[in-house]
Amino acid sequence: MNPFIVLIFIIPGAIMILLGRYIGKTKYVEILKHYDEKKEYDKDALALYIKRLMVFTGGATVFLSLLSFMLSWIVSDIDLAYLFLILYALLTIRYIIVLRFACKKFEIKEM
Repeated sequence: MNPFIVLIFIIPGAIMILLGRYIGKTKYVEILKHYDEKKEYDKDALALYIKRLMVFTGGATVFLSLLSFMLSWIVSDIDLAYLFLILYALLTIRYIIVLRFACKKFEIKEM
């Protein structure tokens, strides 16, 4: 596996970790696509949830890319890039689905 490919996946993972920490610290959840200004949300809980989700996904991306690089360096007979890309795609799909329903989960319903 080419070290350049590892760098390609480490940079977005690090950006996702930093963005998650920023959202968790500033509670700026209005940046989310499915955030509706007309509805009321528990912003503290939503910001913490988004922070954990983004840090987990970014950390898993960085970890998977480094693990794939180390394994491909040790075992040179097998090309692990395809396995990594499949795991990365599954991780990204999970992130998108969970993020899609995050705002609805923390919506405050009025009686």
